[in-house]
Amino acid sequence: MAIRQSLFNRRLSIWITVEKLMGLYRENSKLLKQDGEPQLAISLDFVWLTNTTLLQEITPAISHTLDNKWQLALHLKLDELRSLSKEAAFVFKGKPNTAIAGFIDAYQTLLMTMYQYQIVLNKMKTGIEKFHWTLEDAIEGVSEKTHRMALYDAENHLAATYEKLNNSWMLGRIERQIRLDSTPFDFLNTFR
Repeated sequence: MAIRQSLFNRRLSIWITVEKLMGLYRENSKLLKQDGEPQLAISLDFVWLTNTTLLQEITPAISHTLDNKWQLALHLKLDELRSLSKEAAFVFKGKPNTAIAGFIDAYQTLLMTMYQYQIVLNKMKTGIEKFHWTLEDAIEGVSEKTHRMALYDAENHLAATYEKLNNSWMLGRIERQIRLDSTPFDFLNTFR
């Protein structure tokens, strides 16, 4: 019985964290624009996607790129998310484990990609101020387009994993696994 309780606790804890991240993404995904232009407001996007008690301690990292204190905090938190993803893959069964783990991985990958893209923007700003580059020269000088495409890929991957996770069938399966003692009635309620 203790093992079942422990499994219930771990599943519930992971799921509460994932629901918070899903809610944050749901609220802010509309603000992520892929307009083919440099994403100059990436730091604001990062702030929105870290606006939760789980991630609030890394929010300042985007404004302090390459500062050891904030960089360490960012890496530790992203490592924590990677560990949570791996744990989800072990405690959930079947398709829910890949859906949950994939979403957590995609979320942390997007945060890291945003951080890296902010570093590129900072290099562009330095080039413009120091060498009087035009915006076009700065874009070419730091290969901004390549980094922007990586950012778009990370955004698209997170959107895809969110869609995979956020459907009534998958949510029902996850809920039944958390409960541990699902009934046939619970299964039927999944589709209502």
